[in-house]
Amino acid sequence: MDTTAASTSSASPTSSAGAAPLKVAVILGSNRDGRFGPVVADWFLGRAARHPGIETDLIDVAEAGLPTAITFSPGPEEAARLAAVSERLAAADAFVVLTPEYNHSFPAPLKTLIDWHSAEWQAKPVAFVSYGGISGGLRAVEQLRQVFAELHTVTVRDTVSFHNAGALFDDEGRHRDPGPADAGRQGAAGPGGVVGHRPARRQKLPSVRRLTPGGPTIASKAHGQGARRVRIPRRPTMTAPPAWLTVLTTTDSEDKAHALAQSAVEARLAACAQISAPVTSVYRWQNAIETSEEWQVLFKTAAERYDELEEHLQREHDYDTPEIIALPVIRGSARYLGWVTAETAPPAAL
Repeated sequence: MDTTAASTSSASPTSSAGAAPLKVAVILGSNRDGRFGPVVADWFLGRAARHPGIETDLIDVAEAGLPTAITFSPGPEEAARLAAVSERLAAADAFVVLTPEYNHSFPAPLKTLIDWHSAEWQAKPVAFVSYGGISGGLRAVEQLRQVFAELHTVTVRDTVSFHNAGALFDDEGRHRDPGPADAGRQGAAGPGGVVGHRPARRQKLPSVRRLTPGGPTIASKAHGQGARRVRIPRRPTMTAPPAWLTVLTTTDSEDKAHALAQSAVEARLAACAQISAPVTSVYRWQNAIETSEEWQVLFKTAAERYDELEEHLQREHDYDTPEIIALPVIRGSARYLGWVTAETAPPAAL
């Protein structure tokens, strides 16, 4: 996907002649080699271009090349790169951040871009489009909300998230089922998103007065209006789905068990597969009680790979109705689970 065409615009047929379009800086937050982000960026920019009165500017952290060491006296080259990005952020009325999830957080280059700036963010709305594995990047978004709160931005509640993103787009970058995704995009870019939160020009920055048991209270004054206090509701806590699974299947010979284990690991659908000694299974089949000797195969995999692993086992198994059961991994060694994640990572997520 070519993301060098960073700016798209759409004039509103219903706006008044003198109304300027809303300038939205779309920040692509990943610079990882083989990243999937440009596909998501093209999807969003294409749909934002249809929205009346929006003008987008794509800021790609991979192209920005900002220095990682924060300093008050950057060199000439670093200062020039910073100025190029700072001007574009300052000109924006609102932001949409496109972020993947790396190790339950957002990428370091995105944090670098955020930390180099302060006034450019203030009193402006920020919406999020995230992508990743089974979590869809939502853990990265929740951390970004805390970061942007410190910078006095207003984060948009509605979020577009692509779960198991690599499987949702075809080879041409087209979304396979655009309906639900388009509805979410309306939340990020529509009346409830950056458009509905368009900042007033020359608005004074709200200041936090005090904290109360019900949440922080903000006092603000803008455009000569009297001070008013607004209570901010607390955000509910969220429980993330499990990131790893153990998947069990059985078969009627040791050779078949080895074949199932070997093929799944070779396809990177499981990091390892353990074959047990024969067990005795007692079960009902076709209105009769059966007893047979079987071998159990236990696969260790990332949750985002489960659908493909199940499909693989269904295809390779010779049972009419094979046993395939997935159990969540609640806790485990960080090094071991990190190894499982690495060995089962789909190419599109790298």
